[in-house]
Amino acid sequence: MRVIESTGERTAVQLGHLTPEHQEKILQALEEGIMLRSSTASDKYGQQTHSITLVAYTSPLGVGRRAVVQYIPEGSEIVDFDDDADAEAHYEAQVRELAVTSEGPGWDASDVAGVALAPYAWTRWGRVPGGEWECVERGRARFGEEIDDGRWACPTSLEEVAETRLELAADRQAKENVFAALCQALGMIVSSVVYDAVRVEVTGDDTGHGERTVTVEYPVAMHTPTEDEVADFRRAMAQIYDEQQREAQEEFYVYAG
Repeated sequence: MRVIESTGERTAVQLGHLTPEHQEKILQALEEGIMLRSSTASDKYGQQTHSITLVAYTSPLGVGRRAVVQYIPEGSEIVDFDDDADAEAHYEAQVRELAVTSEGPGWDASDVAGVALAPYAWTRWGRVPGGEWECVERGRARFGEEIDDGRWACPTSLEEVAETRLELAADRQAKENVFAALCQALGMIVSSVVYDAVRVEVTGDDTGHGERTVTVEYPVAMHTPTEDEVADFRRAMAQIYDEQQREAQEEFYVYAG
């Protein structure tokens, strides 16, 4: 193995095994090489943060070689090999070394067997009372990222994601059902959609053994408001209306003045 370029290791040039000119020619040859395998990772904004690739290239001496090119926040490294099998083994070892982080799976995409992947897709469904299921919301996220539910949940498995998102969906839908029932009691236009059950489907590869889907569902109670609840809601709506009218008048006086 030759270290062609490295942030932390002594290179073949520093060891006297290559001249700087020969090193530069190798780097140019690598740019024209063929990528055989690749593993990549990105942050939550989609910006690539890590990459390790296996590249086949022809050396300046006309000899076919393989190199492993690694770019990570801590630095970069390019090493090449005489033996193709050694290059393959080094590539897989480097990928596995970064396969698991404190936040969960480390790679977004990888061709190394048994390596879990960070991204997952989720879908939230709602069931019309006594009727069909409707798709409410879809999204994509990453294992280990916080789910914005006020509980600082950072699930790292499909089951944890599904249960966390189901609990969040059930809480939200229960509030929607209460609001819809109160609006209906006052004869107001109901903007909330009423469902009597919620379902969450999560798809991803959290084990490295292939993509799978976890589905969970939970019933949501329909709400029948009491007289006191209706009275409190009527007062709250009247207060909101009065505040909106006052703000509108204040804006009018500002513009009129």
